[in-house]
Amino acid sequence: MTRRRAASLFLFLVFAGFTALLFYGSDRQVRPPQQFGRIWTNAPKEGAVLAFVTREERERSIKVSRGRFRSEQYDRYVLQVHSGTDGALLGSLALGESLVRQDAQMPQILGIVGDVLWLWREGLEARSLPGLELLCDTARLRQRAPEQAAVLPTEPKGYAVSPQPHGLVLRGRDARLYTLHAHEATITELGYEQLPTTTFSQQLEDRFDHLRPPGRSRTFTHPYNLLETTFLTRTGQWYGLLVEAERQKLGEYVPRGRPHGDVARRLYHATYTLDGNHPRLDPSTAAALGDERLLQAGFLIRNDQSLWDVPEPSSTLVLAKEALGEDEPWQVVRLARDGTVLWRTSTELADPGEILDLGTHVLLVGLRSGHGHPDPTRSDRRERLVWIDQATGARSTLFVATGERQPAPCP
Repeated sequence: MTRRRAASLFLFLVFAGFTALLFYGSDRQVRPPQQFGRIWTNAPKEGAVLAFVTREERERSIKVSRGRFRSEQYDRYVLQVHSGTDGALLGSLALGESLVRQDAQMPQILGIVGDVLWLWREGLEARSLPGLELLCDTARLRQRAPEQAAVLPTEPKGYAVSPQPHGLVLRGRDARLYTLHAHEATITELGYEQLPTTTFSQQLEDRFDHLRPPGRSRTFTHPYNLLETTFLTRTGQWYGLLVEAERQKLGEYVPRGRPHGDVARRLYHATYTLDGNHPRLDPSTAAALGDERLLQAGFLIRNDQSLWDVPEPSSTLVLAKEALGEDEPWQVVRLARDGTVLWRTSTELADPGEILDLGTHVLLVGLRSGHGHPDPTRSDRRERLVWIDQATGARSTLFVATGERQPAPCP
């Protein structure tokens, strides 16, 4: 091919591409997919999965007339289901596109009950896990029980997952409570008094507003909000992560509270006895365990009642840093009762903001952070989900924008 013919072919391809753009418009990504709403799981069920929705910002050209176009921005929503142990993609479902952003009405997960994922998408849907086959929706409920379906809320805030009895509960348009059953496509009335007491309010109707659904991730503004400095065992033992000044002030009163400050903490141990329902320490038995200095450290709270303990050998998960600094990533440390570190694993997150209990794994969500840092490894702002095995410390990472996993799965 001569140079003249090659140049002519190149010009033809450029012209053809321009013509296609002119007559057919364009559709491009403005911002890559990001997590939208909370992450949910059916753990500690065997073979547990997690599910979340992503929102991708896009822009397309719409032809108005010959040679004239206008730009239109829209959001694309996708439901994703991943393995609860390593992040492998198990299924996905396109949830549609929206020109208007009204977060309260956008596609979102309402909760998970067993192997059923309840979803809001311009109405109620129930889908199987992990395959996402449609089990029930508003149309089927109206067909099976039209009178009962008339009470269905028209907003997602009218639905919630109750821990006990475990199921999807709705506050009907008649101000009564109902439970929904996906496989039978039935609606059953439920008394407010049957919901758990999760608020100090004496009004039964308030219980619906304060339900704490199992399997929903917790958000936080700082890792300190997930941590505790001391705990008691049933065998009369007290353990604490203290700085030297706190150790010197130790008395009969059992200290409690969140960690704070850019300090190093050590593990201490003492015995306690019960004075009625109140524990009393014996300060004379207090002693340091091991030589580990754990920076900004605290015991990880698994739920509202207990810390994240791991058996065989008996140990507790701790969040700490290897070095001080806003850009330094947090580590998960498995700390044995004798002060020995069984393993420590970096989360690679300096800016975590969400945590989920996956039974055998800790899931943390956030960013590597580092605004404007000259080191590109610290300027990584990709949103990521990080799995850490509570027994071994093995880490798996999923990048939300691309679906890339590290370590990469074996072929």
